[in-house]
Amino acid sequence: MHAITTKYIEATDTKGERVKATAFSGQTLTMPWNNEQNIQDNHALVAKALAEKLDWRYTYSGAVLNERGYVFVPHYSQMSFEV
Repeated sequence: MHAITTKYIEATDTKGERVKATAFSGQTLTMPWNNEQNIQDNHALVAKALAEKLDWRYTYSGAVLNERGYVFVPHYSQMSFEV
């Protein structure tokens, strides 16, 4: 399955806020938080970037996983990424 989960990571003394995407297979990608985007779009952007990095070409639907993250699940009938 090509599901992707995302989670918000708070700022530290050395790094700003960021969002981490994790594929079901274990690959990850972390991107800085974009203050010009809303919460859902920040999570969708990193999920999309990870899917593209892994060359996964599906349409994804996102849903709130918990107060800090989302889960994105592919629709296998499509061949492009949309959120």
